[in-house]
Amino acid sequence: MAKGKQRITVDGSGGGLRQGLPGLDALRATSSPPASQAPVAEDRATSARGADAAAPAVAKRTPWNAAPKLVVRRERKGHGGKTATRIEGLTGSSRELEEAVRDVKRALGCGAAIEGRDVVVQGDQGERLLAFLAERGARKVVVGS
Repeated sequence: MAKGKQRITVDGSGGGLRQGLPGLDALRATSSPPASQAPVAEDRATSARGADAAAPAVAKRTPWNAAPKLVVRRERKGHGGKTATRIEGLTGSSRELEEAVRDVKRALGCGAAIEGRDVVVQGDQGERLLAFLAERGARKVVVGS
């Protein structure tokens, strides 16, 4: 014979689940103002500057825009007869270069790897890389042979 299990309703119609969490009301009182009030402060700051004076977007420093000159060249030697495109002249830490490689892979949909301080992209991606670098704010891009 099966024992009857006590059932707890979760729709709020019964049971002992109507208890509030201790301290929740105090936490709600000290939290930040609702999201509907936050844009008002931004609008005041914008109106103080004037409607025509838009704030210039501050570009985040990346290996693409930090380097004074980037060289993009196509090569086949050392890649098993396959064509590869190399980006030379990148600056930044190894973590920044890894993020840059990940960015190239996502944007172009192809393989890429770090060799020393260069990024090697699989395939003949010259034109696509030029557009990618211009989009990322590269200062000067030279197409090598």
